[in-house]
Amino acid sequence: MKKLLVYIIVGLMMLCGSYIIAKEKPLTIFAAASSAEAAEESGREFTMASGISVRVNPGSSGRLVRQMEQGAEADVFISASKAWMDHAKIGGLLKNSTVCVLMSGALAIVAPKDSGMKTFEPNVDIDFPASFQGRLSIGDPRHVPAGKYAMESLKYYKWDKALESRLLPAMDARSALMVVEQWEADAGIVFLTDARKSRRIKILAILPEKSHSPVMYYAATCKGASPGAEKLLTFMRGDKGVEILKKHGFMVAPEK
Repeated sequence: MKKLLVYIIVGLMMLCGSYIIAKEKPLTIFAAASSAEAAEESGREFTMASGISVRVNPGSSGRLVRQMEQGAEADVFISASKAWMDHAKIGGLLKNSTVCVLMSGALAIVAPKDSGMKTFEPNVDIDFPASFQGRLSIGDPRHVPAGKYAMESLKYYKWDKALESRLLPAMDARSALMVVEQWEADAGIVFLTDARKSRRIKILAILPEKSHSPVMYYAATCKGASPGAEKLLTFMRGDKGVEILKKHGFMVAPEK
């Protein structure tokens, strides 16, 4: 009887120990900078529901992929660019079957709140470059999706040549906005979701989708991810996750 009791106690200790280890192993989301706040809130809600803690590593989509290529461990990847998601997929960094469209957004032209610049409707007849004298802040197009979309719009409206020497590339989408907030640039092109959260800038125009590639955010679990990663991604795509995304100004995109 005593021997049986010892076995039961040891068995319970092993089960409890396994539970604690599983519970304490956090999940890491590599999130495009513009999606970081939504990812953080989703992580908090997921933790409350599952007991699994979540941390968020924000950055430009391109830099996050480079980090993963160099061995950084991630469980879920959120990219603001299909090109960088495809790059990660081809590079064997993801569980390819989990790649999905998570949400969509838009692009805006902004200026410091107290700037004299006026709102306008973008079209090819407006000389936007002549409306200000300083620099235009955008994400670095080499690795920041917002910057790539911004360059597409500048070319569409034929503003790119006049602004070529006045561009101020930033390390990620949020940094491009911060530059404008601090008056280090007279204007900027940023994600609309970021612009709407700032009290230090004003929105001059929303760039129509016809002027740039669709602003789509993709998500996937990563190769070698912890078991809870797919549960986290499922949560982010579920009712509560969608509610959080909408709260942060994103549109929930249809699956493709």
